[in-house]
Amino acid sequence: MTSVFREYLALPSTVKVVAGGRILNSMGSFVVILATPLLTQHLGLSAGIAGAWLFAAQAAFLIGSLAAGWAIDHFSKVWILAATLLANAVAFSVGTFTTGAVTVGISLVIGYFFHGAWRPSMIAIAAEETSEDQHAVAFSLMYFVHNIGYLVAPVAAGWLFAWNARSVFAADAVSSVASAAVVLIGTGTALTAFRVRSRPTDGLGPAEPIHAETGGPGAGAPDGTIAPGFVRTALRDRPLVLFTVAFVAAQFIYSQVSFALPLTIIDRLADSGTRVYGVVMAANAGIVIALAPAITALTRRWRPVTSVALSCGFYLVGFGMLIVVRSVPLFLVSTVLWTIGEILSAIHINVFIASRAPASMRGRYLSSLRVVFALGKIMAPAVGGLVVDRWRVDGVWVVTSLLSVVAVAVLLRVRRMVQAESASG
Repeated sequence: MTSVFREYLALPSTVKVVAGGRILNSMGSFVVILATPLLTQHLGLSAGIAGAWLFAAQAAFLIGSLAAGWAIDHFSKVWILAATLLANAVAFSVGTFTTGAVTVGISLVIGYFFHGAWRPSMIAIAAEETSEDQHAVAFSLMYFVHNIGYLVAPVAAGWLFAWNARSVFAADAVSSVASAAVVLIGTGTALTAFRVRSRPTDGLGPAEPIHAETGGPGAGAPDGTIAPGFVRTALRDRPLVLFTVAFVAAQFIYSQVSFALPLTIIDRLADSGTRVYGVVMAANAGIVIALAPAITALTRRWRPVTSVALSCGFYLVGFGMLIVVRSVPLFLVSTVLWTIGEILSAIHINVFIASRAPASMRGRYLSSLRVVFALGKIMAPAVGGLVVDRWRVDGVWVVTSLLSVVAVAVLLRVRRMVQAESASG
């Protein structure tokens, strides 16, 4: 574990500065954490209507990620990161001044757009500023510091919500502004050494095209033709396509943490539900901080698809038991299990994408595939809301259990295909 921390410290300065901004942003991610209670308890909407608003918000998140994917291949990643953080702050701050359901809902959707836009910038900086051997460590650091912030955020959000729900919006906006300031100020000197090794320069102009083999300026594939678009390239990769299908299901399952889980805890623990949900999410962050370095060290030489398949197995048990859980201790046991699944997935998902992507398309692969994965996240509140309205919240956990079994089976198939590729050279 100590060696992992040494590797964190050895990462480039830009990556570490962005990680510092990530901590501040995560410490104040109150609106995203409490989106469901804000819509249902604060604004008085039904689970179905709240799910519809969150469906729109998650769709905006996807569109923001897609837009950022194009932008980070052409413009300064650091400036895109800072600008989208500030825009996110402006949008979420609207909830401080009004309780109108439509106004708050629209500002939530706009805020999610920019929330989706800043994330690919962080991922791209981590990928492009590190060598291939450092990718897992860089992605692990971003995930690790995010969860340091989440040690504070859920508990603080729960107490702010109980005190004055409007303050949740204000505090979230302040944290985004602080995060943007750290990124801009901290990279003031780091930017002089900032180089994108295989993609565009980090200036404001568009990139020069890239040789397929040499990486130098110029266009085309090795035979002199124009390289195929990344969509066609990705669709030809059958293991990647199957992995994507399975991971969309995994995202649907995990995204119930922010929709069905708070509804479950509030339903079973009544008035203390929101604060207990905050404790559960803080426990989630604490478990990540305690276990992520060890799991990174243990699994760094595993095939990424193996880790993601195992993560879905932990989802099956951790979320499946919520069908019958009625006490705080068992909610915490469930949290330990699905958090281990989260760690396994978060550390290795970007490694798998990067391993399948041509170097000249890595930015678009990372952003665009994460947009596709987000389809599961988008559908989670909409489908979850319909299930809750019809069969109560227990029905959601039945659905996630079935999807977990399917995802594990598909990912094990992908693992065999990747092994066959390696054996054939």
